[in-house]
Amino acid sequence: AGTPMRQLLLIAVVAGAIRFGLWGGVATAAACIPVSVLFEHRRANLFDQPFRADYVVFQAVAGLVIALLVGLLVAGAIVAGLLLMGKDKVDVPNVVGAPQTEAELVLKRKGLSTDVQAKESRTQPKGTVIGQDPGGGSRIPKDDVVTLIVSSGPGTARIPDLTGAPLSQARKRLTDLGFTISVEKATSDTVKQNRVISTRPPVGQEYERGQNVVLVVSSGQQRVTVPDVTNLNEADARSTLETLGFAVDTKQKETTAEAPGQVLDQTPVSGTALPKGATVTLTVAKAPADVAVPDVTGQGRLAATHTLEKAGFKVTQTQQDTSDRTQDLHVISQDPPTGTKAKKGSTVTITVGTYVPAPATGTPTTTTPSTTAPGGTVTTP
Repeated sequence: AGTPMRQLLLIAVVAGAIRFGLWGGVATAAACIPVSVLFEHRRANLFDQPFRADYVVFQAVAGLVIALLVGLLVAGAIVAGLLLMGKDKVDVPNVVGAPQTEAELVLKRKGLSTDVQAKESRTQPKGTVIGQDPGGGSRIPKDDVVTLIVSSGPGTARIPDLTGAPLSQARKRLTDLGFTISVEKATSDTVKQNRVISTRPPVGQEYERGQNVVLVVSSGQQRVTVPDVTNLNEADARSTLETLGFAVDTKQKETTAEAPGQVLDQTPVSGTALPKGATVTLTVAKAPADVAVPDVTGQGRLAATHTLEKAGFKVTQTQQDTSDRTQDLHVISQDPPTGTKAKKGSTVTITVGTYVPAPATGTPTTTTPSTTAPGGTVTTP
């Protein structure tokens, strides 16, 4: 009679557990306990052994504990789900493009927290929101976190060595690195025109992208105005020009008009701007060389004049009356005389005869000399 009572007690305990809402775990235990009881009861009948009630009670208690644990887990999950389902949700505002402080304030007013991550951007100013997660328009529970991607600026780049590079190449290199460029001209004795002399900031410096880099570009060698050195002696003219950085070349010209060694002319002329190291050519006076005076006696005055001028002499004429018809308009004499050496440019005087018939009577004729100046003007003293 005791055995059926124990079975009823166990069934009542299981039913009570189920009645308290622990359906899942208790159901599992309840499925196992009757089977164990029946198996034990059957085994006792078959072998005619006493029914082991203490074993059955142990199994019942173990099943109940398991049922309680499973029930608590299920109940906890259900409660958590209900709490989550019942939590307030808000629309996430779109704050991309806004300053970080402003974006954080907008999200805070919505009851949302923020997490900030920095990222370089060449297009957006430092401190501007360039992304968010979740995006604008999403619905999330209050107190959730919105991740903000904020521009840390364009970042930095190292200034490259552009010394000697063509301007166009240097400009492209810096633009590709994200810099703006301005150009400053400077003279240089070593760097060719339109090539880079230096940069500001200098080579190797880390510089924020978007900032301006100055390219100092060669305008060629320094240009200096050529001074006027004509009428100076050669030594003084050379010293003046070389002090200014010019090279000096000279050529000589024979002349009696200026003293030997005096600068007659210069190329280029004064006032011309030339790069340092350019050459200025000086024409310097030189005393004419001594040459033999040609013999022009007996020649016609025109032929004699041509001969002497070709030899480098100046010519003046004097006239002298002559009764010899063959001497008319011909050179009777010259000064300096034939064979004498004189400097080129000096003057040779020729005496040209003028025929005057002898008087018909025996009265002697007096010869009156006259002088023909250059140009053919005849003077009689």
